[in-house]
Amino acid sequence: MDSVRIDKCVIQFPAHMEPIYTCDWHPTQNWLATGSRDKQIKIWNMEGKASPRAYNTLYSSSRACKWRQKKRKKA
Repeated sequence: MDSVRIDKCVIQFPAHMEPIYTCDWHPTQNWLATGSRDKQIKIWNMEGKASPRAYNTLYSSSRACKWRQKKRKKA
């Protein structure tokens, strides 16, 4: 039987300067998007150790992020 310890940090992402409010996994890629009070959304490639891509929001903290589904072309 597998057990999960909730009292131990598994991985840490030290890139946001303020608390993270939201995160979302990409539906087909191994990417994680995080949004923070520091007015940034960061895209993490979970397969490598490269720095995340950062995108600044204009006015306020990032309280929600969601990957947009790719539109399918009609035949």
